[in-house]
Amino acid sequence: MFRYFLVGFLCVCALGSVQAQDFSNCGDSGQSACEITGWADLHAMRTGLSKSYKLMADLSAATSDYATYAGPAANMGLGWLPIGEWESEFVGSFDGNGYRISDLTINHAFSEDSGDVFGLFGFVGKPQSAVQGVIQRVILEDINYRLFCDTTFGAPLLSLNNVSMGGLIGFKQASIEARQIEVSGQLELDLSDCSDFRFFMAEMGGVVGFHRGLLAEVYADLDISTVLPPGAGEDLDLFVVGGVSGFNQGVISGAAFTGTVTGPVAGGLTGFNDQELTDSYALAEVTGLRYTGGITGSNQGTFERVYFSGLVSGPSPDEGIAPLVGNMITGSSQASYWDQEIVGDLTDSQGSALDGTAMRTSTSFEGWDFSETGPWVIEAGPWISYPYLRAFDYDAPEPSAPARAIPGLLANTLCPLG
Repeated sequence: MFRYFLVGFLCVCALGSVQAQDFSNCGDSGQSACEITGWADLHAMRTGLSKSYKLMADLSAATSDYATYAGPAANMGLGWLPIGEWESEFVGSFDGNGYRISDLTINHAFSEDSGDVFGLFGFVGKPQSAVQGVIQRVILEDINYRLFCDTTFGAPLLSLNNVSMGGLIGFKQASIEARQIEVSGQLELDLSDCSDFRFFMAEMGGVVGFHRGLLAEVYADLDISTVLPPGAGEDLDLFVVGGVSGFNQGVISGAAFTGTVTGPVAGGLTGFNDQELTDSYALAEVTGLRYTGGITGSNQGTFERVYFSGLVSGPSPDEGIAPLVGNMITGSSQASYWDQEIVGDLTDSQGSALDGTAMRTSTSFEGWDFSETGPWVIEAGPWISYPYLRAFDYDAPEPSAPARAIPGLLANTLCPLG
């Protein structure tokens, strides 16, 4: 079991001349939520970490103050400075209100004396606390995050250090729930210049780096990669990368991932699952250097009603690579599947292989809820498909390449179109 160490702090002051929004008369109990209409407002949330906020407009590279707060040159080239840090956590609520936050950039070096939790939010929630708030209805588009070692003063001393990066949240405690989240773009953890890996740990996820509590109804479409230096092989199990969460110590329900994941311990949904995954799927290309799974790289929790379709690969085809779990430490699985025609000859005792026809037949998925109020939908008419999640908007069935395709969509040759 991993232990979590945090050192250092995040700088939270923006450089530039734009005055922070005044949130003194909103967002507290009995008051309406503070309204976010620009990048300066979003940045100013760090001045009231326990307040409630609501996004009222799309934010992008075309929005005023992007260069000051969220662009590649912001904050002397660091890009966006995450909201919330160790011992100064965000404990309020944020409603993205269905608006889009686009083009967010992070290009940050880290060492033992710099911030090590990264995302739109850095550290959220208090440990051992009742639910304090919720982050919901957030759409992050075309994000571009890159972390790398700080070698300004020589080789960084990384012992007892930890890096957590997520598209939405770096480190999430159970007291903040997150739901109805969509993230697209790319994340990179570049460790090529790091030299000391004693007790050094890293978690990177498309939505949350290190997750506790509840994460529900999340859709991530990302390219997630890790660059390692030579000689780091003996410590690879401390670097976990997942399409939704790097390290899951909570409940993830109703999650979908499409894209690519590369990391030492890599999974289509989580790098390391320590608690619970339910009603989720990954359509991905997953490449691991030690443990690789279409659902999770390593597991000591439970998962049920999940499926994988894609490719899993690593340096050894006979060890630590499987369609669902690369390294099953302990825990259990139930009613979980993969498309053998896509995955190939790999086997996994934690689930069942289905052929392409069975993957597009609802009766193949034992115990899955395809009712009108259940989480799952499957096409079964002129078009047939894999199961997909009712919580998200997919493009209508059509032969052209859609923006968000229904997974596994094919024309039904037994029920021709027209």
